[in-house]
Amino acid sequence: MNPTRVAIWDLHPVFDRNIVHRPLNLIALGAALASATVQVTAVWQTVSGFRGPAVHLSQGPFSAAAAVWLALGLLVFLQRRAGRVGPLFLISASFGAIFSCLLPLRGFLELYSLLCALGLLMFPAFLFSFVRAYNERRHWVWPEAAVYVLALVLVPSVAQGLIDNLPNLLWRIGIAFVVACLLGSIAQLLLTFRERLTPAVALQTRALLFGLIAGTTPSAVVYALPVLTTGNTSTSLVWLPVVILVFLLTVGYALLVFELNEADLVVRRTLVYGAVGLLIAGAYGLTWALLSGMSLSSLSLTRGLASLLVILAVIASFPLASSVGRRAVDWLLYGGRSDRWELLQQLSSRLSAVMPPLEVGRLLSTGIVSGLELRGATVFERVGERFVASGDAAGNDDSTAVPMEVADMALGQPASPLLLRHKRPLLPRAKNDLDPRYEFLARLPFVLIIPIVARSRVEMLLCLEAKKAHDGIDADDLNLLAPLMRQANTSLENALLLGDLERKVEELRLAHARIANEQEAERARLARELHDGTSQELSNVITLVSAAKRQIELRDDASQTLDRLQSAAEEAYEGVRRSSHALLPVA
Repeated sequence: MNPTRVAIWDLHPVFDRNIVHRPLNLIALGAALASATVQVTAVWQTVSGFRGPAVHLSQGPFSAAAAVWLALGLLVFLQRRAGRVGPLFLISASFGAIFSCLLPLRGFLELYSLLCALGLLMFPAFLFSFVRAYNERRHWVWPEAAVYVLALVLVPSVAQGLIDNLPNLLWRIGIAFVVACLLGSIAQLLLTFRERLTPAVALQTRALLFGLIAGTTPSAVVYALPVLTTGNTSTSLVWLPVVILVFLLTVGYALLVFELNEADLVVRRTLVYGAVGLLIAGAYGLTWALLSGMSLSSLSLTRGLASLLVILAVIASFPLASSVGRRAVDWLLYGGRSDRWELLQQLSSRLSAVMPPLEVGRLLSTGIVSGLELRGATVFERVGERFVASGDAAGNDDSTAVPMEVADMALGQPASPLLLRHKRPLLPRAKNDLDPRYEFLARLPFVLIIPIVARSRVEMLLCLEAKKAHDGIDADDLNLLAPLMRQANTSLENALLLGDLERKVEELRLAHARIANEQEAERARLARELHDGTSQELSNVITLVSAAKRQIELRDDASQTLDRLQSAAEEAYEGVRRSSHALLPVA
């Protein structure tokens, strides 16, 4: 299916005047400006030769991670600035960026150590508040301030540990505080599922939970665990920029992926391919570990065999990894297992049966809504010179009726599907410069309009609403719908032929009933004529013959003739009576 894609720039713009009207937004933007200033200062001093080339080499990855951290905070802020979510995340990202860019300079200036410790302790505290406010239902409470107070109390001790590079007890308590805030954020998300959530909020909550778990686990294993157990920071600092980038990648993916129109497609590709990639990396990592423990003499002999075994293991495990990835996609997108292929195949098998046209539309709308997890669907039938919603065959609701000329202009000739995508402009616009052909359809609550063609003309419009969790309909959805719509065209053609056949049968039945009624009426008329006319005349003849026999003296031959005449008249009278009774309709 290759629909016509139409962009409708009617969402709230990214930048507008109201961005600085809220005090919390101003605080968040101030924190971002301060963080950017610290980053620029740290980079400038490093480039200018501050404390030698060793610092210059180590500063690059940390500065890059800090820049990505702050950029991610700004993106989330611009998307969610209307409530508390966007500003709180930007403040958390600002502190995290300060920690990242100053960590290589921690022992050279006391101010840098204080700022680095402040960033390390405040970013998880604000991240915890961000998670609490994520669904915009929980209000800020005073006990939440204890988190910030504890973070501020620990700042001097953690800063001193950074200066001395000798983790003391309070330094370890600070690292434990960071881990506790991250784990508390995960726990807050788990508690959120106890509430009644809309599909969109539930999807975003699952995505953020996935991102936090995937991002926190490497940081806890690589950085926090060695510091808490052994006090060793040198080895963990080497991998810390990578750990930070992994954290930012997973959290940013969870927060921003559903702003994309192809969100479902991105999720399916990344999780399935990610599971397969992890399988391959794990297999080769295990092989390297096994080969590194062998002697050089046996290494050359086993290298080829080990590579072959790795390839076979990856091939054998590919279906399992794909299945795990698909299960993760189902959980993330739908909250449980949802086999779209199976649901749509069931719909396809049901469409193979011959049914009335209205049943075809009803079956399509209900089947696709459940298969693609849509908010709803409406079928418009062709009635005269417009399309009316199914169930309103009289066309009484003019607000939803689609005029024929509007459908022809929007769908084109030959008719093709129309995909409407509501997008967010960068700057406010005086008006939405939308093609007049699509203005009428853009006012309706539909994102995909599919014409169903039969008898070389559009007989129905299948109008699909957005998904329950977000607005996007992606390329995978269109590929699933393409064969189904071809079958729907054939099914509607058969349904119309069935309708024609039923109408012909009904016409024949009515004609047969009319002929039978006319035949019965004619028989009744003949019966009445025989009974009221001929039988009465014969009765008169018999009466007259009887009277003549009594009034005159007849000879034997005349008497015999009258007797025969009377007998013949009586027989004719009985025959007419039998015929008239036989012609009467059966009660």
